[in-house]
Amino acid sequence: MEEKKKVIRVSSRLPTERELFYLEWGRDLIKNQFNLANDILKQLISTSIALMSISVIFESVFENDARLKFLAVLFFFISLLVATIGFYPYSKDNVCFDCPEEIEQFNQQALRFKRYCYTVSGIFLLVGLGVVLLKVLMQVYG
Repeated sequence: MEEKKKVIRVSSRLPTERELFYLEWGRDLIKNQFNLANDILKQLISTSIALMSISVIFESVFENDARLKFLAVLFFFISLLVATIGFYPYSKDNVCFDCPEEIEQFNQQALRFKRYCYTVSGIFLLVGLGVVLLKVLMQVYG
């Protein structure tokens, strides 16, 4: 019995300049995600330190209310702590750097961890600012 072979025709074309541009741009965006995450964490660290210092130095804002001052400084400190933890290099044991799938998975986990850290740090920073704003509004309207 004779077997019939299927012939599959494949046609292709060269990518356009625009397609090549977007492919290269996409690769660059993926590579730069870590730098962006680290830059965000650096800014959160600087902002948290500045706001914590301002809260401690300017006594007139928190006059006669040590609890709100403590809360504001605590939230700024937690923001600082989480951003600092996120800024440290992400580590995981047993990553085979000869296997592209494991490298990709490692990078995705590391980026997810950094995003989590800067999100949590930002939330604590905003809550601390909310406490300061609450105290200012209490002084103005209370």
